[in-house]
Formats: sequence, C-alpha cells, structure tokens
Amino acid sequence: MTQRLEISFVIGVFAIIICWSQNLIGQTLISENFSSGQMPPSGWSIENVFVQWTINNTIAAGGTHPEARFQWLQLVDTTRLMSPLIDLTGVNTVIFQFKHFYDDYDGEGPSVGVATRSGNGFWNTVWEIIPDGNVGPDEIILEISNEDVGQADFQLCCYVKGNLFNLDYWYLDDLLLYRPIEIDIRLFLEGPFQSDQMNNQLNAFGFLPLSQPFNTDPWNYDGMEEVSSIPGSGIIDWVLVELLAKDSNVNNKFKSVAKRAGFIHFDGTVTKIDGENPLSFPVIDEDSIYLWVHPHNHLSVMSSESLLSGGSKYTYDFSIDTGLAIYPKRSMKEISTGVWAVMSGDGNADGKIDNSDKNQIWVSQQGNSGYLSADYNMNGIVDEADIQIYWKLNAGKGHWIPDTATVLHICGDPFIDFRNGNSYSTALIGVQCWMTDNLNYNTGTSWCYYNNSAYCNIYGRLYNWSTIMNGESGSNSVPSDVQGICPAGWHIPSDGEWCILLSCIDSTIVCDTAGYNGTDAGIKMKSTWGWSSGGNGTNESGFCALPGGSMGIYHFDDLYLFANFWTTTEDYPGYAWFYKLNYGLPTIGRYFSSKNRGYSLRCLKN
Repeated sequence: MTQRLEISFVIGVFAIIICWSQNLIGQTLISENFSSGQMPPSGWSIENVFVQWTINNTIAAGGTHPEARFQWLQLVDTTRLMSPLIDLTGVNTVIFQFKHFYDDYDGEGPSVGVATRSGNGFWNTVWEIIPDGNVGPDEIILEISNEDVGQADFQLCCYVKGNLFNLDYWYLDDLLLYRPIEIDIRLFLEGPFQSDQMNNQLNAFGFLPLSQPFNTDPWNYDGMEEVSSIPGSGIIDWVLVELLAKDSNVNNKFKSVAKRAGFIHFDGTVTKIDGENPLSFPVIDEDSIYLWVHPHNHLSVMSSESLLSGGSKYTYDFSIDTGLAIYPKRSMKEISTGVWAVMSGDGNADGKIDNSDKNQIWVSQQGNSGYLSADYNMNGIVDEADIQIYWKLNAGKGHWIPDTATVLHICGDPFIDFRNGNSYSTALIGVQCWMTDNLNYNTGTSWCYYNNSAYCNIYGRLYNWSTIMNGESGSNSVPSDVQGICPAGWHIPSDGEWCILLSCIDSTIVCDTAGYNGTDAGIKMKSTWGWSSGGNGTNESGFCALPGGSMGIYHFDDLYLFANFWTTTEDYPGYAWFYKLNYGLPTIGRYFSSKNRGYSLRCLKN
C-alpha cells in the first residue's frame, strides 16, 4: 500500500471488438502472458479507463515479467480487460487459469473478478473478491460451465468495479483458457449387476450420501462435490476417478495429476454430479494419462492403455474387454458373456479382498441398513448374502496398485506427495536434500492463513508442534528419525540438522546461540519476492523461504514479514525450538516457542 494525493482527471474510453476464430482441435483456447509488451494484447480490448491498464516489468502476480497492471484513479466506475470472441460451439466446460496480486490501498477496495458473456450480452460473474487488504500472489483455476459456454461468440473479461481510488494496483499474468480433459467412462460393478445392467436400490431407498464419500482413509480426497438431491433415479453410487501420469524414465511409476468424484449410472456410465455430462479434469499438456477408478466397496481398477495426448475428449469402456484393465483377472470378472465388472468385497478399500473385509468390516455392520461399506451387493442391507455370494467367491483377489509412493526421486526434481497429490520443489543444499516449499498437508491442528486455502497454496499450512510430530517423541538426533506428518521417505529436521544447513550457508553461524546471529544466512535463504518493505533475499542457497507468518495465541500474525520453521527439538516442557527469518534482517534467528503456536514446516529427505 502506498501513500498518494487525491487527483481528479478525465479518462478517455477505448474499446476494440475483434472476433477470434480458434481451432478447437487442441485444448488451449487463449494463452496470454503479456510478453509482447502491448496493452491491450492483440485481439483483446479494454472497456473504460483505458490508460490505467499497462504492461509492467514486475512479477507481483507470481509469474515472470512482464505482467499486466491496473492502476488506481479517483473514479467510481467499472473497467474490463476483455478477451477475443471464442467459438465454443459443442463445448460444455472451459477452464480459466490465471495469476494475480491485489495491492490494497485503504478500506474496502473495489471488487475484482472474472465474468463471461455471449452474444455481446450481459456479463455473468464467475469469480469475484472484494478485498479489505492485500490478496495474493495467488493462482486461480476456474471451471466455467454457464450458459455462455457452448456459444459461438463466447467472451471473458477481468474486471475492476467500484471506487477505483481504494486500491493501488491489480496485477495479472499467465492468463490461460483451455478445454479440460473430458472422459466418457463406462464401468460395471459386480454387486448391483443384474442381467444387463445395475440396480439402483441404494438410490431408491434414499441411502446415497449427498456429498462425495471419499474424504476419509484410504482415499483422503478433499473435493467439494455435493448435491442438494440425487439427480436421477438411474444413479447407482458415487465413484472417484483419478488421473495418473506415467514416468517415462522409470517403469511402472506414476504420479497423480487430478481427481474428481462423480456418479455411476445403471448402464455403467460415469458422469459429473449434474448426472448428465462426462467428468472433466483441469489438466493440460500431460503426455500419457491413465485412469484409476475407485468405487467405495469394490476393487479399484486402472486402465491398461493411456489416453492419447493432444486431445480433450476421450472414451474408455472397461466393461467390453478384459484387456482394458491392468491385470484384470485380479480385479475384474466376466459376469455376462462379453461383459466385465469390477469385483465386490473390498470393504476397507485397501486394494485386497481378505479376512479383514469379513472379520472387521462385515461383522461390525451385519444386520444394519444404509450406505455401508460391507453391503457388497449394494442393496442397502448388510446380511449373509454379502459374505456368501460376493466376499467368499472373491477372497484372495486384489487390484494392481500403481507404484506411486516409492517413485524414484532425484533431489532437485519435484516430489509428489501421493496423500493429496501436492507437488514440492526440492534442492540439494550441502549434503542435505530439502523441500523448498512449506508442507501443505491438511491434518491435526493446522491452519491456512486467514483460514483461506489460497494462502495454503502459496505458503503451506501452519501447524502446532504436536501435530507435526504426529505422536512421536522430540529429538535432537542427526537425523532426527521423526517422520511426523512428512510423507514417506522424508522427516522433520531436528535442531542439529538445522545447524548443518545453516553452517553450510553461512560459516559464521553459531548453532547453540539463541536469537539472531551469523552474517547473511537470512539473505541467502529468503525468496526473491514476497517480503515486505524491500526485505526480499537472493535465494542463493535455494531454500526459497517465503514469509508465511504464524498463528499466534489468538490470531494470525506477520504475513509478508516473517517465516517460522519448527524443529523436532524440545527446550523445556511445553516449548520447542524453531527458526525465524525476518524481512528487515540479513541473518536468521533461533528461538524457542510455545508448542501451541502455528508455524511452517519444511521436510528433509531421509
């Protein structure tokens, strides 16, 4: 936020309308990073206060320079940066992805947002914020499927609306409009299958949940799919569909790139929660995508073939050929001539049909009715038929699980945490391999700054000490041997391991000293952007520390000012050591803190 005087002047109006005919064979419809230096970019137009939109040689939005910037003025108005017209005939959904940073001035600023229209009609808002402080830098991914999509003259805009004096700047970069991957999937489940289709008894009895049921172990899917009512009598159940990308350098290694929950229908088709359209995924430019479908009490099944790259619409029918699933005889069976279905009986969803599915799941639910994991024939009742007809015949079977958790990782390459699909950059600093992003794994007592998930995407989560330790004891060993909440193959660093890191970065560090010391470790560890009042670092070390602030005793503190990192090392009861970087100092601090406070966490490779 900057100081300024009120200035009154007249702004001219400038607008150009150009019809832009795009080739809809590929996924990308618009890609604009403002590298041409032209405002508006070719094909784009501006409505109102044209001169306040400029190209700026900064990276405030989190992309690379240059970027677009709207600058304040003393006026109440609406201004729009408008895209070319796009022919979306036959398209159901598009994804708009962009980076932005809202630099607030004073009080409640003007709203900023994204809107669409067609036929040069009214604008329909698809995303809007009304900030009362700085917002971002952040990356926004919007799935748009309103009435404007599918029209031959679709247009979108980024707008600023209201008192334009109450902001400093709005920065935009890396605007990308693309068609998501859309997949028509067909899959039969053994339990409800009768004759040539599946029955809908769970739906008919009102047992189907209204929100996706995959938010617990082992799926841990945090999607927000929810309906007010089940959209159609032909819906059988929920399924979770995961897209995997194959590592071309290592056989049978995969990474998760997207997940979506949807409905499976009596004829085996899988749709979005609207009950009509195929599932779509905000994925672009992946070369070899495989499907991994997870029913809630049947074995999961993975496609044996990848989707061809370069397109956006695909069809995959698991039911017609045993060869369409990897190792199908372990997870699928022929239930009618030429018709294959996924085997029932995996009540705990661990990928195996074994005694635990009977002795632990079925026994505890026997005699009950409802939406239950031991209801292997999916008729709403857990009884002997579930064991004798389904579990007993399938016991010993199990699906082939892609080897994702043990992907060969070379320090310096991104690391995928397959608990939630998050990717973390890594760096070799001396002899240690560090994650160079703060951990963002939702568990225990933890927070996103301001309870806003957008901040977690940039700064990771803030955790109290007991949460990061996950029941393990404190340690000052090297290595600490405390995995805590870090992913498999990684651990939480001890105070002694932080000493190794800092001594490598700054030879003047005295490890046992409380408070700030050394010469320039802070400068070398801080990121080159994001710190308040010119406090950016050089990131010479590669540690890339961002000022994610903390959760204090009563409220959030110090975003853009400080970075705080827990260790596994305790001081005295109720307190543990942590390290602190300061926007105004070139050094690093070592302090102890109440274990109840919320600080960031970096994981160290075993």
